[in-house]
Amino acid sequence: MATTNLTRYTIVDGPVSNLLFDALKYAFSKENRIKIYPTFSIDSKLKVGKLSSQIKIIQKINLKIVGLHHEDGSGHSFLFEGYVVGGDLIHDGLVSGYYNARQKAGYINI
Repeated sequence: MATTNLTRYTIVDGPVSNLLFDALKYAFSKENRIKIYPTFSIDSKLKVGKLSSQIKIIQKINLKIVGLHHEDGSGHSFLFEGYVVGGDLIHDGLVSGYYNARQKAGYINI
């Protein structure tokens, strides 16, 4: 059985909930003329030196949303799945995470 090492990044900014719904709706459009790839800002901490000092680096990624589930009854918290289609990180597999559209915060496992 192969194991996959995932890195959890903190989302520090992202889209409103309506954009997530639209992105999911058009992800499976047969005509696919409309492409909506929400942008998330993630905190990528860089370890420097022997003392493991951390430098905060904000990177932006664009996701093709292919799965979206309400996390609770608030209407603002979601569990999502998607593919990285642009931005500062390169990844060719499915990613998942949690996002609160009201607080514009959460996490993503890449």
